[in-house]
Amino acid sequence: MNVHRPVVPVRGRVDAAGRLIEADPPLAALHLRAGGATGETLAVPQLAALTRLARRLGIVLSRGVIA
Repeated sequence: MNVHRPVVPVRGRVDAAGRLIEADPPLAALHLRAGGATGETLAVPQLAALTRLARRLGIVLSRGVIA
């Protein structure tokens, strides 16, 4: 049986090299569980792709991501 959890928005910032430089605690924890470390490139592929898209478009994005 699948239990739906409430969607909780999280925020983060990456630098020009794609390194996570600021993150809400749930995002930071996900990054660490995925093998990342503070100041390293995003370890969650779905989020890394989203940050590349935002940089290419030159806009701030808000999207749902399943990771």
